[in-house]
Amino acid sequence: MKPLSWTVLCLVSQLAMARDISDPQRYSCLQGDCRMGQGIVRDNLLGVDLRGRWSNASTVAGEIYTVTLPRVPERQFVQRYGADGLLDSGDSPLSLGVIGQVVPSFSGTYKRIEHPFVRSVVAVIDQGVYDTGTGIQYRGRFQYLPSRGVAAGHWTHGYWVFYGDQVDLEENEREHGLYVSSESAAAMKVTFFKADPGYLAILENKRRRDLEIAGEEFDEQASRKRWLYALSILGEVATTVTRGGLDAAQPGGGSLAGSLPGAGGLKANVGNDIAIELVSSMLSGNTEQLDITRLALQAVGSSVKDKALAGQLNTVIRAVQQAP
Repeated sequence: MKPLSWTVLCLVSQLAMARDISDPQRYSCLQGDCRMGQGIVRDNLLGVDLRGRWSNASTVAGEIYTVTLPRVPERQFVQRYGADGLLDSGDSPLSLGVIGQVVPSFSGTYKRIEHPFVRSVVAVIDQGVYDTGTGIQYRGRFQYLPSRGVAAGHWTHGYWVFYGDQVDLEENEREHGLYVSSESAAAMKVTFFKADPGYLAILENKRRRDLEIAGEEFDEQASRKRWLYALSILGEVATTVTRGGLDAAQPGGGSLAGSLPGAGGLKANVGNDIAIELVSSMLSGNTEQLDITRLALQAVGSSVKDKALAGQLNTVIRAVQQAP
């Protein structure tokens, strides 16, 4: 499993439970060998400790891991992960929803779904128990409905639909039926309500709108990355042209460039021409399908007559790294 960046880990968070622990910003090894052996790892984001066997700084499929919360050390949870690093079965304490000594948690078996608002596969409870920590449990089947949250591509949000028994442990009472939660962020407490047609209709409409808005937000994020890449290229082009000397910018080179009034403007014009041609090409086409590197190279080819400078610019452009 490849190391995950801090940003991606924040996105998938509690739902995905992708236990690649190689990111030092999120994970700290408290004891033992947390790379190739037995060790205790602190998840600094979720505030939990995981004890178990690690291989290449990742969980081992089928192994059992013990989870504890430093805030409530007497509570222990167990987890088993699959080969994909996602939770297969066991407990999922909602560590960011802890109030005092109350720890809400899921327990049972988990399934994989594609979360459309973070564009990542996550593991969510399928069948089991949601324990509120206050004497109420929900025992049965669960369905997770991803939602947009604050904005697409950030911390995972969603709704839970539950069908089964609501059990009051103190009163020894149970009620069978369909329940729906309010929207909750990953690792936060989940609150269920008895389902009614009005709320389900609102939830359905909101989910439809969320999907439409999220599509626009992801398009905007992708467009921003493309333009950041294009501007990075133009910045490198400007630097190379400036350092290239007046002769390189003027066809024929030599004394002609040096003798013309305002020859520095000729050099600057080369960079200007490249910039305008690249920006115009991007604005006039479908940027999702455009090869920005190729467009920049084409702009150099049509704007720069000096072969030496053109070669330098082509090398510089190919070296610019596009953000993932």
